[in-house]
Amino acid sequence: MAEEDPFVEDGLEDEEDETAVPQEGLVYAYRYQGKYEVLSEPNAHVVANSLLADKELSARVQKTIHVEGNAVCVSLKATELKLLKSSLNAFQEHFFLSCKLVETFGGQETGQ
Repeated sequence: MAEEDPFVEDGLEDEEDETAVPQEGLVYAYRYQGKYEVLSEPNAHVVANSLLADKELSARVQKTIHVEGNAVCVSLKATELKLLKSSLNAFQEHFFLSCKLVETFGGQETGQ
């Protein structure tokens, strides 16, 4: 029985997508899509706005973030798996730190 790649279960895909070719001619062969729940929709917007301020340093990685109800949804695309892993790690660290700050100091619901 073949061993499954654990990253595929988490949403990482390593199949090349020819439709994802930007102006620079890069092919974003690696992708991740995730949904992270927050306590409330207003707090999800606070967390998402915090995450949107953190821009990717390389054009070889694209990140989109939006809110669905009380969940922050992220889509990452990269030209190399190593870049995708680094970007996902940075996103998750920033996400959990933002959630902790909202929990500690209050979000939009508390008016603080």
